[in-house]
Amino acid sequence: MVNRTFYGPLSALLAGAALIPFSAHADTNAELLQQLQALKAEVSRLETRVTVAEQQAREAHTTAPAAPASAVAATPTQAVRAGQGVSVDAGTPQEPATAVDANPSSAAPEHQYRVVNSHGNALIFSGDVELNINANSDADTGNLVFGNDDINHHRDHHHFGQDGRIMFEAAGTRTHGDKFASFRIQPLMDTSGSVGLDDAWFAFGQRNGWSARVGRYEAYDLFPVGADTFLGYSGDTANNLYKDGAGYSYQAKEGRGRAGSAGQMMVSRQFGNIYFETSSVVGDRTDLFDTGYTGSKTYHGVALDTDRSKSTVLLRPVLAWQFAPKWRVAGGVEKNLVHDAIVDTRGNDVSDRTGYATTLGYSDQDLQLNFNVAYLDALDENDLSVGANMVYSGLGLGYIHSYNDIDWSKDDPDGSKYHIDTLYTSYQFSNVFDIDRFNMLVGTYYSRFSAQTHDDAYGVRLRFKYFL
Repeated sequence: MVNRTFYGPLSALLAGAALIPFSAHADTNAELLQQLQALKAEVSRLETRVTVAEQQAREAHTTAPAAPASAVAATPTQAVRAGQGVSVDAGTPQEPATAVDANPSSAAPEHQYRVVNSHGNALIFSGDVELNINANSDADTGNLVFGNDDINHHRDHHHFGQDGRIMFEAAGTRTHGDKFASFRIQPLMDTSGSVGLDDAWFAFGQRNGWSARVGRYEAYDLFPVGADTFLGYSGDTANNLYKDGAGYSYQAKEGRGRAGSAGQMMVSRQFGNIYFETSSVVGDRTDLFDTGYTGSKTYHGVALDTDRSKSTVLLRPVLAWQFAPKWRVAGGVEKNLVHDAIVDTRGNDVSDRTGYATTLGYSDQDLQLNFNVAYLDALDENDLSVGANMVYSGLGLGYIHSYNDIDWSKDDPDGSKYHIDTLYTSYQFSNVFDIDRFNMLVGTYYSRFSAQTHDDAYGVRLRFKYFL
């Protein structure tokens, strides 16, 4: 808007100057008076033009049609809340890269709604709906490793069912120069009626410098499995939950995060094409051990002495190198640093577990490849897993082989060795009915557990995936 405090006094000054009487040089004075009057008339015309322009601007602002409430969700254009200095943008903005987001496991959602205030700080909302229709065999055969045939063959062989959840995400970032502070929270509403939580963390640091994260999250994925629409294992095998008497497909996820009551902390930094992070899980980790075939928490048939458990400190350093535009390699270790954090009734340190993993990945627009190896050195047990998977234009295919070497168990002092082989595949139909971000996926797996006998498991899933 034009400032009138300048034109008003100028007009008055010119008007007053035009009335000053001059006694000498009449002709000269008359000529000067004529010029001053002409200047005054020009200033008056300028004021009139400014007034008309301002009036037209007010009328245009008043009569402009308001965008419908659904415009923000229906179009990627920006709708501005008048007078509040806040903009809402339904699009896929490109946030500046930070060390915290260098982990490919923490990629941004496919679609986001942004609220940006006048200071440029963004609050981002997103989420998705995931609904599964499943048909699968029951992989829980009870006591596979340690004998006891009475438990071994009581299962219902096939299951049909439905599961799924709705996930909402809110994330925000504030910056000052190259410093930043950000957060993310992802509540889950399960179709079974329960409420859960994926991520809930706070991060701060310096762009192109050190960053820190605290809360609930998943650290770097050292064993990515690709398109795992439906991935199950024979023998009730787990990849981050040890169940006594069953197989164990170790994938370097015991210290990755999202533990029960334990807390998490991480520091990370990007050095050019090298990324480094050290994550930790601190607190009670008895929830790593599931109820075994005896109906209680056991390890190799011996009960855990949970009354003597202490807080565990799991440290997990990871180093990743983008050594070519489309190739990356990463390796890491996860190790419990507290002696006798979890012991069994014999007094043995069950929490003495050290894992190693490395992964090689290739990523292009239509093709992703992963090659993984993970090894665990635990009390009376050594586990090895190798895997390879690919995703090409919506088609996913993967294979995982896990080998467990048991040195001693209560029911089998001589030990045992067994294998789990798992093959899985999936296909994604994108933008079903030409509806943007509505996908359907079909996934299936087949897994065989080989010990004293063979046990097979298999399943098929139809998944509906809708991005908010």
